[in-house]
Amino acid sequence: MQLIRPLIFIFAKIQGMKNYNLPSYHPLADKHAYDVLLQAEHCWTNMDSFRKQRNRCLQYTYGDQLSDIVRDEHGRRMTERQFLKGRGGQALSNNMIRKLVSTLKGTYINQNLEPICVARDRDEQTESDCLSELLTYVNDINDGISLYADIFEDYVVSGAAVCKKTYNYVNDRLDCWTTVPDLDLFFIDNNMKDSRGWDCNIIGEIHDMSWNSLLNYFAKSNADIEKLRKIYHYAASEAYILDSARQFGRKEINSSFLLPTDSSMCRVIEVWTKERKPRYHCYDHLNGELFKCELKDKRELVDMVNSQRMQQAMNAGVSEEEITENLITAEWFMDNYWYFRYFAPTGEVIMEGETPYEHGQHPYVFKFYPFINSEIHPFVADVIELQRHVNRLLNLNDYLMRTSAKGLLAVPATALEGTNLTIEDLAEVWARPGGVFVYKPKAGVPLPSQITNSVQNLGIADLISMERSFFDDITGVNAALQGKSVGNVSGAYYAQQTQNAAVSLQGILTSFSSFRKQSALKDCKNIQQYYDTDRIVSIVGRDGRKIKFNPSKVKDISYDINISESQTSPVFRQVANDFLIQIWQSGQISLKAMLEAGAFPFGDKLLSIINTEQQQLQEMQQQQQLNNGGNADEQSGQA
Repeated sequence: MQLIRPLIFIFAKIQGMKNYNLPSYHPLADKHAYDVLLQAEHCWTNMDSFRKQRNRCLQYTYGDQLSDIVRDEHGRRMTERQFLKGRGGQALSNNMIRKLVSTLKGTYINQNLEPICVARDRDEQTESDCLSELLTYVNDINDGISLYADIFEDYVVSGAAVCKKTYNYVNDRLDCWTTVPDLDLFFIDNNMKDSRGWDCNIIGEIHDMSWNSLLNYFAKSNADIEKLRKIYHYAASEAYILDSARQFGRKEINSSFLLPTDSSMCRVIEVWTKERKPRYHCYDHLNGELFKCELKDKRELVDMVNSQRMQQAMNAGVSEEEITENLITAEWFMDNYWYFRYFAPTGEVIMEGETPYEHGQHPYVFKFYPFINSEIHPFVADVIELQRHVNRLLNLNDYLMRTSAKGLLAVPATALEGTNLTIEDLAEVWARPGGVFVYKPKAGVPLPSQITNSVQNLGIADLISMERSFFDDITGVNAALQGKSVGNVSGAYYAQQTQNAAVSLQGILTSFSSFRKQSALKDCKNIQQYYDTDRIVSIVGRDGRKIKFNPSKVKDISYDINISESQTSPVFRQVANDFLIQIWQSGQISLKAMLEAGAFPFGDKLLSIINTEQQQLQEMQQQQQLNNGGNADEQSGQA
């Protein structure tokens, strides 16, 4: 059975690229490559604070809000939940953060935005529209609406949005795909200062694969299988990995970066680095082609071609000036390029090469918000302390209610003499609701009595209400945006309140729109590169339309990506339908054209009926013409 090898298939498909064979097994063979692995480990280790902060925000949004570590009066460390239960109470919490995140996610979905391509040359707008349709197709096969909504939800919680744009096999289907890395296994350049990521020099992620998946991705022959088996035999040994690091001069290395938590998995570390080397920047004046070439290839691609052209021109009697105008010029420069490596934990490079993507970048798209002074401050982190204060007030109120129902018990010192009861037994029975114990009363010894005090109004309810108000003010998610009733107000005032609330959220929404724009741009670049054959693509939508894609027409067009309201939104459809009805009523278009261009609920069915009637009418006209022609022949024969 032949194994499907997505990455190898893609890399081998790119013209002009070398074959990506597995290197010969030789531990510690490439010090530069191992330095890259150590640099990746350094970046991943430095992101430990980000991972802790993200996991804490996730815990407060979806998990246990009472899991923070605190100290009791004796200095012992324990979770907040254990601390409250140790005092005989119930650990209570009221999750307000989850509602906040759900509201923001719903606000993003209600925007109903989608990326479109706009040609810089208006003569190429038709090809740009075709590219927009293909972008919609790629978004459909990746379930983009749900996918980006989930990424936005993580963006609100953790402050980071990351996805990966590749062209490979998924479920035996070769196409453009979007995957979302696990942020606990993702790393990026820690020295970035630019919020757009333009100064990023290293990026990657950790993959924990099964043995079968490892072979599917990286094995091309039986020899490769043996190499991988030998590599991962040593990769299971922590001692071997640490010894390899010491041979490279590294005394300490984070073993959690190199070893999977599940020993049955094979760890592969994918690292993309921006590297530099001298090349020639070449321009062919004859055909206007601009290209780069390696130093070793200059003689073949530039010098020999120029010599051949000069010889041909001289034989044809062309002047020297004209010859010079048609030569290839080459200028030496230091070229920046992205280079990928797939590492085994032992430091061996399983696969490597220059980026196979014609856009010249790594396949990742990332955005951090807000990214200030190289730090990420998640949206949810701003309200965690408010949430903790609300939880404290709830537990305090619960404690006061319990102590007011059953207060201090006063027991005479002689009351338990001559009985089988201890003070601990009495305390246990007393604490239990409806508890009963039997005793013999003694003359002159009073019964145990309870000392209670009525609970005064300490204003806890008012404090909780105030904290909720602070919560809405800090986040900007007020009652109107949440869909709650705000009293007896007009619809215009309610809409104005909703709009005002959305203004405070424009920062995070606009930032994520930039992320969507960059994602769509890499999708378009991959479409232009890999969709290299004519194809008919079905677009999921109201009319199930199909488009014919011609790669030669969209290969080199120049375009911009805009984020605009989706044409499938109810508002857009209503405006478009009203406009079509107006021009149809004025007689400028036919009913059939209006139904084809519009988005009417009954449009497809009515259009099918019109087409059927037109076909029947044409058949009747053709039959009538045949009958008239037969009658004419019969009359001419009689004459």
